[in-house]
Amino acid sequence: MGGDKKRISTGGGNHPRLRRGGPELFYVAPDGQMMAVALKLSGATFEFESPKALFKTRMLTNLIQSGIEYDVTADGQRFLIGTQVAEASPVSVILNWTAEVKR
Repeated sequence: MGGDKKRISTGGGNHPRLRRGGPELFYVAPDGQMMAVALKLSGATFEFESPKALFKTRMLTNLIQSGIEYDVTADGQRFLIGTQVAEASPVSVILNWTAEVKR
């Protein structure tokens, strides 16, 4: 394989992760879909199937992020994903609140 490059996704993607228990690659498509690609490794030969959408995530995929955003079990059946739960709520800060309590 060496320096040979293979394009797996024509639509782009982020956060690639190889499954520990078998020849499968996961990544998050720009629209937030978790994608899976079956890999075929035989000696120096590298082949892959077309990507398949697994499910929609709520990851913040459009932001540049560092670190690991998700992980997958060795059998590829369960995912642990950092997920956006809800829209940000406005925050109110009350200064000198102890003076108000004394009244």
